[in-house]
Amino acid sequence: MEELVTIFLFGAPRGHRTRRAYGWRRIEGGCVHCAKGIGLVEAFDPICVWTALLKGNVAALCSCGGVMGSGPAATVEQVLEHVEIQWKRKQSSTCRHAASLLAAYRMISAALSLQTPEALIHAMPSLRGPDRTADGKPYKRVVQDLSRVGGWMNVPLYAICYGNIWSPAIV
Repeated sequence: MEELVTIFLFGAPRGHRTRRAYGWRRIEGGCVHCAKGIGLVEAFDPICVWTALLKGNVAALCSCGGVMGSGPAATVEQVLEHVEIQWKRKQSSTCRHAASLLAAYRMISAALSLQTPEALIHAMPSLRGPDRTADGKPYKRVVQDLSRVGGWMNVPLYAICYGNIWSPAIV
């Protein structure tokens, strides 16, 4: 978790690798919708983690569902946490990505002498992301090209927002 907080605060240097259960894996990605969140690929899993003001508090939501890895073995041992349900319940995701993003917000708030992450969101509106299109209409959906990932850095990573839920997509 400490490594994710550092990456969320300072960004990952090019080619950064993180220790995972099956060896070294790269963390690649970019910012989602200005600075609202982060889209990344970790251990071959695309993830979007972002913040939202829910019930007046900063919450972090993550598309990983609390389970990393793919295949049936990944879901047998752990209960999936659906981000759509967390959004409807107005609660933060409980995964390490969401916890790390909230920790990064707390650290930034403290560094700027702000009392809470909520004060940070109000002091820096770009952390909320834009809420209107160029023609003044509210966003219904957003598709954003985040970065290129993969061994040759030629696979596009997108973040798609629909109904206030961000989802990653690799083409």
